[in-house]
Amino acid sequence: MKSVRTLVTLAALLAAGSTAFAQTAISQVKGMSFPVTLSSPGSYKLTSNLVVPANSHGIVISSPNVTLDLNGFTISGPVSCASAGVCNMAQAGFNGISASVPNTVIRNGTVKGFQGAGIQIAGSSAVEEMLVTENAGVGLVGGNQLQGTTLVNRVRSTLNKSFGVYLFSSIVNNSMATANGQGGYYLNTSSLIDSAASGNIGTGVFGGSHLMVRGTRADSNTSADFGGNFVSGGANMSDWTLF
Repeated sequence: MKSVRTLVTLAALLAAGSTAFAQTAISQVKGMSFPVTLSSPGSYKLTSNLVVPANSHGIVISSPNVTLDLNGFTISGPVSCASAGVCNMAQAGFNGISASVPNTVIRNGTVKGFQGAGIQIAGSSAVEEMLVTENAGVGLVGGNQLQGTTLVNRVRSTLNKSFGVYLFSSIVNNSMATANGQGGYYLNTSSLIDSAASGNIGTGVFGGSHLMVRGTRADSNTSADFGGNFVSGGANMSDWTLF
């Protein structure tokens, strides 16, 4: 796999209280090769959309302690999905963002149209303020109980050919999975809080094992709204039934 780390601008000092840190900017340029590989700890920020060709990952994070801010931009591949489970390309192992190492943060943008997962994340990491859509695999997949809990906040996963979200050892909060081809959420050893699942083919919320669900609504899912092994923490709605 050819890896290219694109360092276009080394600037952008952001103040956080009295502390400032530098962000490495990533921008698409003519003739750019993919994937972009982030192989050193640090903070990275997109300064343009990235359009990725078929049969390639978009960004590969190979070092722990990386923060990737999409800065409102989109990383896009060649796949498009017209409705739940109906996409123009078959699933293959090429992800929009692939991070197999812990202590990764991905935030603030869109990942769409990849032949694999939109985002693959490791344990002890965080994904926040993201849209993952029209991928031929799972929208957001990963987590690792041995590495630690992964935090997911305000993630929308829609029109992916497989599941919207498929995670181990995670806390998912204020998120939404809609119109995905195999189900909304498939969660193991996790918590799903104040979230929603609707219009998915399959089950809206499925507990593979040790799932706690609280304040979550599921409706109009093809197989069932809730299924598998889970415990209600209260204030959940299955269509119009509160439990």
